[in-house]
Parts: sequence; C-alpha cells; structure tokens
Amino acid sequence: MVASIAFVLGLVIGVVVLLVAGRAASRHEATPGKATTLGWSALWLGLVAFLAGVLMMWKVPVISDSRTSIALAAAAMVVAVGAVIKGDRRWPTWVGLVAGLVPAAFWIVFFVAELVGPAH
Repeated sequence: MVASIAFVLGLVIGVVVLLVAGRAASRHEATPGKATTLGWSALWLGLVAFLAGVLMMWKVPVISDSRTSIALAAAAMVVAVGAVIKGDRRWPTWVGLVAGLVPAAFWIVFFVAELVGPAH
C-alpha cells in the first residue's frame, strides 16, 4: 500500500514537472542544438532517482526508505518519456531516462516477483 502511494506521488511529481518545465522558456528554441529545460529536468530527476536507489541499497540512514526511490524513479520516467515525446532527444534526456530506468526496473521486477512468488 505504501509503495503504491509512493508510485502515485511520483507520477504526480512527474506530471507537475512536465507541465512546469514544458511551459518554461525552452533553451532549445533560443539556441538550436541545446537540450530543453525538460531534458535537463529528466537528467536531474533520473540521476537523483539512481542515487536514491543506491543509497537505499547501502542502507544509508538518510534515504534508507524505499518510498523515496520509488517516487523519484516514477517521476524520472514520466519526465524523460514526456521529453522524448515532445521531441527532446538530446543526451541529457537519454541519460536521465537510463538513470531513472535502473531503479524503476528494479522496482518493477520486485513487484512482479511479489505477485508470482510463493505465498508467505
């Protein structure tokens, strides 16, 4: 239940960032060839999600909670996919997508294992 709430919170954060960064003045429009604000948002969310997952695995007291990793991974995926759909296919977007995908894939595999694994 708590993981589901964290996932929904991450989706909400991702949509809010998508809306705010999508409306912000795009650096791509000002200077062709540069990543947009949305792409940079995807990069930073993805890197923070990856770092939160690593710190959680190392049992660091500050971020030893799985909810942080789940919410950040969901937000990173929403923003990165939104950036790709809106046409930002530069390196910050792709790095953010891959960095956010690592903890997201972990949590998806964990969730599927809980569903199909033996009952406790």
